[in-house]
Amino acid sequence: DSEGAGRFRGGFGVAYDVAIQHPSAVVVMRGKDRFRFGSWGAFGGSNGAVNGNVGQRGDVVHDIGKRTVYRPEMGEVIRLWSGGGGGYGDPLQRDPALVARDVADDLVSSARAYDIYGVVLRDGAVDAAATVRQRNDLTAKRTPPAAYDFGPARSDWERIHGTAAELIADWLPRLPAGVRRYAQGRVYRHLHEMGQGPYDAATVRPVLQRLETELGSSRQVASV
Repeated sequence: DSEGAGRFRGGFGVAYDVAIQHPSAVVVMRGKDRFRFGSWGAFGGSNGAVNGNVGQRGDVVHDIGKRTVYRPEMGEVIRLWSGGGGGYGDPLQRDPALVARDVADDLVSSARAYDIYGVVLRDGAVDAAATVRQRNDLTAKRTPPAAYDFGPARSDWERIHGTAAELIADWLPRLPAGVRRYAQGRVYRHLHEMGQGPYDAATVRPVLQRLETELGSSRQVASV
């Protein structure tokens, strides 16, 4: 169930465990991404699941998160999993036989086949008449899908930071290239210290003006 559902579904993630068997082990975990925002779905397709990893020390499980270097304990088991690809097109238009095959391969649960793809299975086979009824019922209940499905985490981020992100993107080219990354981080820190948002233009613009003044003064001092 990690795939982004769609007429053409996304790919599935992979999960594996690493058992630490040396007390001085160091785990290098580079190149990991998609821990907060999943792969996008397009034109009716849904977003894919996100990546993640946890460590288990005895009966205690803790989130490792996105790290470059991790120092585990002797005997710890690290579980890592990758997310799925985004889906393309309406999942209710996916060939029911393909959905049934994914269920038979233990890639998609029968509940997901029924709830998301609208496919009814009886003893592993597609019940064509019941599938038509289920798909008609799901179509009648849902709202028209958006062109892109960014997933709940990204959609929530856009709701809170969308206006700020647009204003920051227009503002950063006015600064020297060497300070832009720093300035971007400073703006978001200032906004977060002011509250949880959403951040409108009236809130963001004074922060940009104040920071631009501060950075201008810093550049003058550095040049002297």
